[in-house]
Amino acid sequence: MAKRQAKLEWALHPRHLWVASGLLLVVFASRLSAADSAYLYGIHWWGHTQGQGVDTGPATMLDCPTYGGWDLETVITHSASWWQAPYFTGLYQDLYTNKNMTIITRIDYDWGETVPSPTNPNYASWPTSVVNTVNTLRNYCHIWLIGNEPNIVGEGNNWPDNHVTPAGYATIYRDVRNAIHNSAQASPAGEHIVLIAAPSPGGVIAGVRWMDGNQWLGQVIDNIPADEIDGFAIHAYGNFHSDYVSQLNLIDGKGLQSRPVYITEWNTVSSEAVMAQFVRDCYADLNTWNQTPGKHNIRCLCWFVYDADQQAGGGWNSYSIEYWKNNGEPAGSPNDVYTAFQQTVDLRYPAGLVGTRPMGRSIGRSPESFAREIYYRDELANDTFEVWNAGTDTLNYSITDNAVWLSVDPSSGSSTGEHDTIAISYDTKDLAIGSHSATITISDPAASPPTTTVTVSLSVVDSPYAPADFNRDTIVDQADLSVFLSCLTGRDAGPPASDCKRADIDWDNDVDQHDFGLFQRCISGTGNPADPDCAD
Repeated sequence: MAKRQAKLEWALHPRHLWVASGLLLVVFASRLSAADSAYLYGIHWWGHTQGQGVDTGPATMLDCPTYGGWDLETVITHSASWWQAPYFTGLYQDLYTNKNMTIITRIDYDWGETVPSPTNPNYASWPTSVVNTVNTLRNYCHIWLIGNEPNIVGEGNNWPDNHVTPAGYATIYRDVRNAIHNSAQASPAGEHIVLIAAPSPGGVIAGVRWMDGNQWLGQVIDNIPADEIDGFAIHAYGNFHSDYVSQLNLIDGKGLQSRPVYITEWNTVSSEAVMAQFVRDCYADLNTWNQTPGKHNIRCLCWFVYDADQQAGGGWNSYSIEYWKNNGEPAGSPNDVYTAFQQTVDLRYPAGLVGTRPMGRSIGRSPESFAREIYYRDELANDTFEVWNAGTDTLNYSITDNAVWLSVDPSSGSSTGEHDTIAISYDTKDLAIGSHSATITISDPAASPPTTTVTVSLSVVDSPYAPADFNRDTIVDQADLSVFLSCLTGRDAGPPASDCKRADIDWDNDVDQHDFGLFQRCISGTGNPADPDCAD
């Protein structure tokens, strides 16, 4: 939301300061408390005026305290008193104690200077200021986000060219993180988690976003030892799915798949009806992603913004759930944003796991398909494929097929990762000329997905050879007779050996006098092509 930042200066007025922000957070599993919300739903800015009762609108929407959710609040260390930590203690106490909410606190230096520039006289002491903020709120919060969208010009006051450089931010993050872990008082909500600021997603926009979001984040990660990264924040907007996937791919590419991720700012700019459907679609999309084995999960999804007239001061009404609740579509309408949230909350989408969802059992097979062609009444040689557990645990599989002209062996097995060889045997003598297909299904109800297939496509074509032309040289002569005589079984004494099946010219499962009679009809002699239809 880089363009919104340009409005900051005129929007800052007593008691109703507002700021664009939003976050997605990632943390080590060992640093997450069991008390963190079990559900995916969240908001950005509850709305709070000291001395007034806490707004019940978000609590009703999120089904608090029965289920609860996530809330992001912004605290400014060097701003007016109503943006500093003591102002928020009443709100935090109520949300944590009475509403069953998990609170994420974004800590900024000042509006327009999200983290202090190296020339700021308070630069060296800012980690101590952050620790003081943590100590004030630590009874109700243990997740701390340092700064907001540093890759936009509007957050870089007093930095050269208004650019909070990746290396400069990395230094501040490390100093602040170490100060919190080394000197802040413990939180009953869980071990302290310090998060890297979410960049504004997308490419460069002159005068607004001075550096591509993913490029900025990648360089920040490169400037911090991996064991000093507690987590991340990311934002996702109108290109919701691609926004979060591209950032997760970047994080994973840096070897940080174990960190949990929280989206704490997302929205779209449109009519209320479109926004209502956007709410439903995005929660469903993210839940599907989170439930897919091998995907880096996102812990929560916090809409920017809930509040309309307290912290937000009316500056974000086009996005505000509270604004549309009071001014838009009637309650209960499918086009009402507040109602859309209520309906989505009722689906009880779980919070994402910390890091990447384990693969569990996963069916691997190779090849995935076979394409074969044979001459009419020819035999098809066996094929083989492999089955293995491509995930974790033990795969216990069974194999079935839907065609009478093939069979598999073995038809069941187990694998902890080793590759099992499965043979496909064909019985094609009764297949008519034309195309035939079969599906082999490999199943384990506990695998994800529980089934996968190997397909077989078979084309039976008319043969250009006489049935008795065993060596396929287009003539039937002494060489073919020698083969025939070596394959004789006598009447009803079959079946013939596997390399003699073609000598059973009448396909009655033996090689006998009747087959010899057909053979005689096909004899052409040296140098004379045999008639392909000689046995008909």
